[in-house]
Amino acid sequence: MRHQSAVDRGVIASYRMSSGPRLLQAGLIVLMGLLGIGLVVGAARGYQPGWFYAVLWYTLVGGNAHRFLWRVAYRLDLTQSALRWRSELREGVVPLGEVTRVHRWSFASRLVAFEVGGGPPLVVMAGPGFGAFCEEFARAVPGARMDYHGRYAASR
Repeated sequence: MRHQSAVDRGVIASYRMSSGPRLLQAGLIVLMGLLGIGLVVGAARGYQPGWFYAVLWYTLVGGNAHRFLWRVAYRLDLTQSALRWRSELREGVVPLGEVTRVHRWSFASRLVAFEVGGGPPLVVMAGPGFGAFCEEFARAVPGARMDYHGRYAASR
């Protein structure tokens, strides 16, 4: 049994992305990295498609690794004064007063951005339970625009 700290007791709502998508993302990054090794070895031996393709491949792998390991949060905890988040390799706290808008991020309908005044957006992958979290968030931060209307949006 896990003991709750004083900080955990102050949590109003929590959202945690299921482990399936997290494992899939990590597996794809590893697989793409291994395929890239083959491209580098092939380029070193003079096979086609060559160095340009190997560098382009690793640029794409690096971008995806950065996005899903550092930028996309898998856990959100809402307290009375802050939104705590955790990604695979880092975590942080955003004061609720700094969150200005919640909306779909980019073209991916499951990625949702919490716009933070003066900083990069906090991005999370929506899944079951995210709608309930959004309802609690909207009650806690009535000044933030709730523009997310995806599959897992709160039912209103």
